[in-house]
Amino acid sequence: MTLSLNQEKIVKIISHCQEILEAQTVTVRQLSSLIGRLSSTILAVFQAQIFYRSLQEDKISALRRENSYESAVTLSQASLEELRTWVQCLHAWNGRHFLHPTPDLTLQTDASMSGWGACLHSTIGGRWTTLEQQHHINYLELLAVWYAIRSLLAERRDIHVLLQMDSSTAIAYINHQGGTHSVPMSRLAVKIWVWCLKRNITLAAQHIPGSQNITADRMSRVFDDRAEWQLLPEVFRSIMDALHFVPSVDLFASRLNTQLETFVSWQPNPMAWRVNALLLNWKDVNGYAFPPFSLLLRILQKIRREEATVVLVAPVWKTQAWYPMLLELAIDVPLLLPRRTDLLQLPHNRSQVHPLIGHLQLAAWKLSGQISLQRDFHRRCQPQSLLLGDHSPMPSITQHGEGGQAGVYRGNLIQFTPL
Repeated sequence: MTLSLNQEKIVKIISHCQEILEAQTVTVRQLSSLIGRLSSTILAVFQAQIFYRSLQEDKISALRRENSYESAVTLSQASLEELRTWVQCLHAWNGRHFLHPTPDLTLQTDASMSGWGACLHSTIGGRWTTLEQQHHINYLELLAVWYAIRSLLAERRDIHVLLQMDSSTAIAYINHQGGTHSVPMSRLAVKIWVWCLKRNITLAAQHIPGSQNITADRMSRVFDDRAEWQLLPEVFRSIMDALHFVPSVDLFASRLNTQLETFVSWQPNPMAWRVNALLLNWKDVNGYAFPPFSLLLRILQKIRREEATVVLVAPVWKTQAWYPMLLELAIDVPLLLPRRTDLLQLPHNRSQVHPLIGHLQLAAWKLSGQISLQRDFHRRCQPQSLLLGDHSPMPSITQHGEGGQAGVYRGNLIQFTPL
C-alpha cells in the first residue's frame, strides 16, 4: 500500500521550484515557504529529505548572519541543483510504501578514534587518516557506515539493508536522510543516500548495544599494518619521471597508502576501483605495483602471460627464484632506489621506520610481457662475454654499499642506475 501526491500538488511544487530557480536570490521567508512545501511531501516521497538539505543550509546560514526573515539569500549551486532535481524527478518519485521491506542484509558498523570496522558476511576495517581523526566521534560513526557500504555493497543492487550501530546520532542522520544540527554529518548522510539510491539500495538504521557489536568494535581497534607501507611519494614521482611512465592504477594498495586516485585493494576497501589485482587482466592497464614480496613470482608470471606493462618495485634479492624473470621482462634500465630511513612510511605514523630498512635495497623495474619490447631493450644493453666459471668484472663506479650490476640476460649486461 502506498501514499501518493495528487497531480495538483505535484504541479504546484514543480512550479514553485521553477520560480525560485529563475529568481536565484530570494528572501529567507520565501525560501522557508518552499522548504515547508517540500518537507510536506515526506510521507509520499521517499527521497524528499535528501534533496532539500542544501536549501536548509542556505536558510540557516542566512538567519544566523542577518537574523531576519526578510534578508536576501543567494542560493548555492548545491541548492540550485536540488531544485532542478525536484523539477525533473518529482513525477518519478511520487508514491511511498507505508511499511519498511524485510531486510535482505544486516550490516553492523562501529567506530573508535583510531579506526572503523564493519561486519557483514565478512569483517573489514581500517585506520583513520590523520585528518579524519580530528572529527567528532559521531561523525566518525557515520563515516564508518560510508566506508562499510562502499566496501561491502559495491556490487549489490535492489536490496534493503538494516544498519546496526551503537551511535544514536548517526542512526538519526541515516533514518532522517540528513539533519540540521551538524552540516558535515548532514552532507555525509546525503552522500550515503545518493550513492545507495543509484543502486536502488534502501537503508534503515537500528541501535545495537555496544556489548553486542563485538566484531565491528574489534575491527575498529585492531589493525594489521604489515601491508600499509607506502613508498615515499616524492620517490614514486621521481621513478615515473625517470622511466617516462604514466601509471593509471596502483595495483596493490589501500585508500591510505595508494599513490594514485585509482587503485586495487587486496581486500574490500573504501574507494577501491577493484579488489584483488591478481584476478584482473593487466593487458591494457599501465600499472604501478609495490606488492607483498611473497607474490612476486605470481606477478611476474602474470605480466609475461598477459603481455602487460607495469612499473614494479621489488627488493634486489638476486638469489631468489623470481629474480631472473625480472631481467627477462625488463624494458628499461632498472632504478636503484636511495637508502634512506623514510623511504617506506606508514600513512598514519610517518615517523615509524620499516624494520628491514637497514638491510633492504629496493629497485624499480619497468617490465613488459611483450617480447618485442624486451628484445629492443636487451639489444641496447652492453654485451657480456665470459667463459664458464668466470666472475663478472666489478664496475668502475658503484653506488655505496651496492654493486651497479642488475644481472646478465642472454649475454646482455643490465646495469642499475641510481635514482
